[in-house]
Amino acid sequence: MNTDDYAPEIKRLIKEYLNDYLHSPEFRQQLESIMCEEEKYMTREELCRYARLSPSTLWRIEQRQAIPHNMVGGRKLYAKKEVDRLIAEGRLSLYSQQNQETSKSRRSHCSTNNKDAS
Repeated sequence: MNTDDYAPEIKRLIKEYLNDYLHSPEFRQQLESIMCEEEKYMTREELCRYARLSPSTLWRIEQRQAIPHNMVGGRKLYAKKEVDRLIAEGRLSLYSQQNQETSKSRRSHCSTNNKDAS
């Protein structure tokens, strides 16, 4: 056999190895740590705490495509500098205020209905 006969099998094995590695938890952790060193990224939970948003408010913001994110290992990550820019522009606080106003109106509506029932 000549070396060219082995080339397809070698290519297949390399592709298989790379595919396995790229989907492995250790690669995801390494990638996230590299990304975090270059630029701080936040998970959904971190972003909600940082920007004082509820998860449902963040979901609405995402539905309006008002906040960019990157998918890494099946998780959404948000660039801190982009979040800071949106906060500075008042774009995230608008959603937070709308969420608080909606919650207040729901509570007052519920308490009004409860009083009527008594």
